[in-house]
Amino acid sequence: VLVAAATYTSFSILAQVGSVPGGGSVLGGGGKGGGGGGTDDAPVTALLPNIPTRGSVSANEYSFYRVPVSSTNRSLTVRLTSLSGDPDLYASFSELRPTEHTAEFHSGELGDDALFLSHYDPRFCNGTREGDAGCSLHLGVGGYVVNASYSLAVSFGEESKLSLISGQPQEGSLEAHAWQYYTIALGGGDVDQIVVSLEASYGDPDVYIK
Repeated sequence: VLVAAATYTSFSILAQVGSVPGGGSVLGGGGKGGGGGGTDDAPVTALLPNIPTRGSVSANEYSFYRVPVSSTNRSLTVRLTSLSGDPDLYASFSELRPTEHTAEFHSGELGDDALFLSHYDPRFCNGTREGDAGCSLHLGVGGYVVNASYSLAVSFGEESKLSLISGQPQEGSLEAHAWQYYTIALGGGDVDQIVVSLEASYGDPDVYIK
């Protein structure tokens, strides 16, 4: 799946995969996020690039994630899609469990949140440069006022492909004349239909499927 834009746009994309009877489950949801709580011993969940995961967090608590960054010459984007409540997004290359008090980067918009982390930023990978060893990006998702559920995904560079999970919407945005590739896992069963819907919140993106 390719989403392209002639001008700046923001959107929500949703894929729904249907199986013929007896075909079994085609796709399941992502793993649940790490447990809440802002204490030093709160669990940290490993998150793979380009693979969205679902999670939940209680009001005024946190779930934490760690993402491996193997290259310091590619920028990355973190997208937090709210499924219920109003979760906030925190990120750091130095703090293992970033919160509103310790994060280097923060997005607390009403609804969905996103962070674009440029590899030219001196804070990226704590200042390491091309040719140096990679690092880890640490993420925190905070529950604001009420319990929240969400989808969290990290992508590297413009050419990376994001995975769509059936029935799970993903928020995205594109600069003018940019594009984003997505893939849909079909599983092992017989697929009856695939429905991809694209809803623009700003601009006029186009979607192409092959």
